[in-house]
Amino acid sequence: TLLVAGSPLLIVHAFTNWDIPSIFFAVAAMLAARNRRFWLAGVLIGLGTAFKLWPIFLLGAYLTVALRKRELAPFGRMLTAAVVSWLAVNVPVYLRNPDAWGEFNRLNTDRGWEWTTIYAVISRATGWDGFDGDGTPVILNALTLVLFLAGCVFTLVVGLRAPRTPRIAEILFLTVGFFLLFNKVWSPQYSLWLIIPAVLALPRWRLLLAWMTADMMVWPILMWHMLGADNMGLPGWFLNIVIIARDALIITIMVLVVR
Repeated sequence: TLLVAGSPLLIVHAFTNWDIPSIFFAVAAMLAARNRRFWLAGVLIGLGTAFKLWPIFLLGAYLTVALRKRELAPFGRMLTAAVVSWLAVNVPVYLRNPDAWGEFNRLNTDRGWEWTTIYAVISRATGWDGFDGDGTPVILNALTLVLFLAGCVFTLVVGLRAPRTPRIAEILFLTVGFFLLFNKVWSPQYSLWLIIPAVLALPRWRLLLAWMTADMMVWPILMWHMLGADNMGLPGWFLNIVIIARDALIITIMVLVVR
């Protein structure tokens, strides 16, 4: 509780965007599933996914455990409830204005890398802008998808072959970690998604606070960099070092979770 409430990431980014409701629904779903209320857990996952995409990764975690235990019926109830609740929120909006409903997907498909992703680090080092010759990020989109799917397959294999049944928080942390590391967009508040899975998966306060502090510092250092050289902004290589440090700490936690 102290690691969550006192997280530098939470203190800085709790109200940066609408991510706290999605975290609430995801954690409530984990609590409901722990109490074997699978219909309710599914409804909560669907509502959380209506706020942000990432709570859907919970279904992958529960599917992994269900396959391992050969108990697919509870997962089926959870999946059904998640789909129904997500549709209940989204279908009325889609019917009212399908173009507005699809705007997020269009924007996310057409945009290039975001400033604090590993692709931006590569761009500042090599000059690659993330776009193909026709001005679309087709290669970048394909690369992010393939890398994330590879991470999901790795997580599934680890979850099925581990000597003991992994906990949901462990699988969720690995999945969200791969998504953030390989995604072409990493808005600062996205890191909030990792806090509770990390605390539940690996409650080592020194390591977690080191990661949270480094992650929290990415935003002000990015702002300082974006001032530009004429306004005494930080150089790109300094921002790259901070991003690499943030990613390295997350990867370290992931390795320890797998171990």
